[in-house]
Amino acid sequence: MAAAVSLGFSVGTYCVGVLIDAQNILGVMNFLLVSGVLITALALIIIGLRRKHQAAVTTSSPS
Repeated sequence: MAAAVSLGFSVGTYCVGVLIDAQNILGVMNFLLVSGVLITALALIIIGLRRKHQAAVTTSSPS
C-alpha cells in the first residue's frame, strides 16, 4: 500500500510539475526523487512501529 501511495504521489507531482514549469523538468525530477525517498522512509518507519506494537501486544496478552 505504501508503494501505491508513493507511486500515485510521484505521478501526480510529475504531472503538476510539468504543467507548472515544463522547462525545469530536472527540478521536478529531483523533487520526485527526494519526496519518494522521504515517503518510503516514513512508510518503513510506520510499518516497523506497527510490527513492534503488534509484537508487544501479542506477547503481553493475558492467558
